[in-house]
Order: sequence, then structure tokens, then C-alpha cells
Amino acid sequence: MLQAADVARLVADRTRLAALGCLAMGERSAAEVAAATGTSPREAVRILGRLVSSGLVRVNAGRYDLDEERLRELAETLTPVEPADAALLGGLEEEDAVVAARYFRGSRLVEIPAAEGRRRAVLRTLIDEFEPGRYYDEAEVRRILRRFHPDDAALRRHLVDEGMLSREDATRTYWRGGGPPPAGSGRTGLRGGRA
Repeated sequence: MLQAADVARLVADRTRLAALGCLAMGERSAAEVAAATGTSPREAVRILGRLVSSGLVRVNAGRYDLDEERLRELAETLTPVEPADAALLGGLEEEDAVVAARYFRGSRLVEIPAAEGRRRAVLRTLIDEFEPGRYYDEAEVRRILRRFHPDDAALRRHLVDEGMLSREDATRTYWRGGGPPPAGSGRTGLRGGRA
């Protein structure tokens, strides 16, 4: 049975997508599809054959038609996208919350953004999981970050690089915010001093 992912692979080809678009306007012959898509009649028959075998297109007496009922059935199988957890984004400024919401489904981070500005918005969301003035060992930091995304090492590195988490190399101890360790610690060997 055809799944939504199969449809995505089918329409990833421009010519097949153009043929489907042509058929969405109504029943057509292979020659009409060829003319509309700029392909040869032979190529149009090949494309239409693939679409017929997928179940998206029906053929009757040499006329091809989009099976809209089948498309509706496929649409019903799609899982609705869960929005980002509002409580997770609650402490952010509106602009950061809008950006970060694109990368969260519920409380799960679905992707670590490559773009620096977007990544910072996501990191500002995550840093709220760490209490100011408290030390965290590396295992604890990993556990916290893994609740959001499996690549906790990348998140930890980005948080330190942005100065949102500071780290003492010798003991692999972390704390929120750039700058010195919490008062009275006397610790040295720090990384991540930017605010």
C-alpha cells in the first residue's frame, strides 16, 4: 500500500509533479499530458504508467485521471505536526520564541539549526533548564540535554561556545552563564567566559 513517504518520492521528480498538476485540472490523454509537461508522448506514457502503478492516477479508455479519493486517504494517514511546548518557549522574547518553535515538536528538538542566529534562539530555550549559581557535572548536563535531542555533545559544545554554559576543564563541571564560577568556589581552568 502506498504511504505518504512514497508520494513524496514520486513528486520529487518535476516531470511527475507536472503530470499530476495537469491531471488535477481534469481527465487528460497521454498526448495532452505530454504537451502540458513538455515531454515526448513516449515519456508521458512512461510517467503516467508509474503514476497509475502508484495508485494516484486511474486510466480508463486511454484517459488518465487523478484519484482524488486516494489522495484524501493518504492525507488522513499523516500524523499532525505537534507544535512546540508553549511552556518551553515561555521565557523567550517573542522573536526567539517564533524561531525556536520551528525546531521543536512538543519538548523534542527535531533539528539543531546550522544558522547561527537560529541556533542561538534554540540554545536560549535550552539554557533555561540550568539554574543560575548551581554546578552540574557532565553526566547531569548530558542527561538534561538528551531530554531534548540525542546529540547532547553538540548542544553542550554550542552552549559553551556561546558562553551560555561555562565549564571547568579539570573537573568537567558546568554552570549557567559566562563568567566566573559561583561564589566561593575557588575553581580555575574555565572555558566559556562570554555572556
